[in-house]
Amino acid sequence: MIPARDTNGFSNRTYFRLSPAMERAMSVVIQNKSFPYRTTSDLIRHALYRHLGFLHKLEPTMPKHYYGALDAIAEVVRDDEHRTEMESVFDTLGKRIEHHLNIGDLGEAYRLAALVKSRIAVLEPSAWKDRYQNKFVRQFKGLMIGRREANPVVEMPKRLTAGSGVDDEDDND
Repeated sequence: MIPARDTNGFSNRTYFRLSPAMERAMSVVIQNKSFPYRTTSDLIRHALYRHLGFLHKLEPTMPKHYYGALDAIAEVVRDDEHRTEMESVFDTLGKRIEHHLNIGDLGEAYRLAALVKSRIAVLEPSAWKDRYQNKFVRQFKGLMIGRREANPVVEMPKRLTAGSGVDDEDDND
């Protein structure tokens, strides 16, 4: 996805006209949910980004720094979105596991933790996979150690959510 704002939060608004058929076609693409576009603006930004790259390849005299800047901004924003998503996933997971532990349902807490751990394990090798695995181990180590014992006594931090308990380390590994 191509962000609507730069790394400083600035953006420009552009208006243009298009045919009803083109607007309907964009609407169909978005409603289909086969692509990562949430809005027509997402689709238009991505299409414009791709077309600018195409035009830069057609005309070698075009200044290249604009397109490079777009790439850099998109990558920084994507990285931040991944980090935010990871924090949200682990925060929600921590709350759910904490709920299961509080009501005494250790089996469900173990099942949920094992399911998430297995989903992380099948991710393609990447820095993000490593971060997910490291964060999982730090945050849920007590639960996973308790699972291996015959009569597990699970000692977990008071709150399992992001930024607390055993998970006070920085996620920017």
